[in-house]
Amino acid sequence: MLSSILYQPAMASPIGEIKLAGFMNKSHSKSFESMRVFGSYALVYLLEGRGIYYDANRYRSELAAGDLLLLFPELAHSYGPRQEDTWSEFYIVFGGPVFDLWREEGLLDFRRPVIRLLPVDRWARKLAFMYNENMYNEKETDQTPVVASEHALDVCRLLAVLTEAVATDRIEVAERAPRPWLERACMILETNLDRDLDPTLVAAELGISYESFRKKFQQAKGVAPAHYRAIKRLQAAQSLLDHTRLTHQEIAAYLGFNDAFHFSKRFKQWTGISPRDYRRRSDG
Repeated sequence: MLSSILYQPAMASPIGEIKLAGFMNKSHSKSFESMRVFGSYALVYLLEGRGIYYDANRYRSELAAGDLLLLFPELAHSYGPRQEDTWSEFYIVFGGPVFDLWREEGLLDFRRPVIRLLPVDRWARKLAFMYNENMYNEKETDQTPVVASEHALDVCRLLAVLTEAVATDRIEVAERAPRPWLERACMILETNLDRDLDPTLVAAELGISYESFRKKFQQAKGVAPAHYRAIKRLQAAQSLLDHTRLTHQEIAAYLGFNDAFHFSKRFKQWTGISPRDYRRRSDG
């Protein structure tokens, strides 16, 4: 195992301190029979390899490169690669009033000790912010004392990285959460495709303003509600071309297009080929 300490300041700042930071390469498996209490906050970012984490709150998670562990001072835990495996990690040990305040406000949450952060190279660079070899070597050469305010700046830099990590995690959680309004909106927009539908009526059905609905829907689906419905209509036309022998005129009437010419024009704009050529390719 190769280990390197990148940062070990001589003093703390009033708001908090980074006690230690370093890198461990090809760390081998350890026993998971007992847990330990660390006594400080710590971040452990997995650079490569796989492993496992669990703690006294019965939280358990399989780990892979890109996972960030958040360890709490009094929470017994255990983590590491499985037997006969290795992993590489970057770690930061820290503490102080500002981090306790973050915890009180729920920004550091012991119930979510694992955050997924990708790509690995980008986040590894962010987390290694405090290591500036030339800066510290220059201070040692000039025999200039390193004052507490400089360590306070390092704490602020760590807070900036933590802010981005927590925000990233919360966005991903929100995106995975069920959104009944979106499911309801999609159901309305995907049914009765032969009829014209005013998107403002969908917003009214959901009980929200159209402007709010349009913005939220576009953020969730990447397109405006009217465009989403148009795509679903063309996808239905594509399915009818694939699986039925309906004429283009019949498909146009079935899906509410003005006529076969209008249907053919819109279909070609969407797929790049005419309905006739599409059906020939499917038959071929």
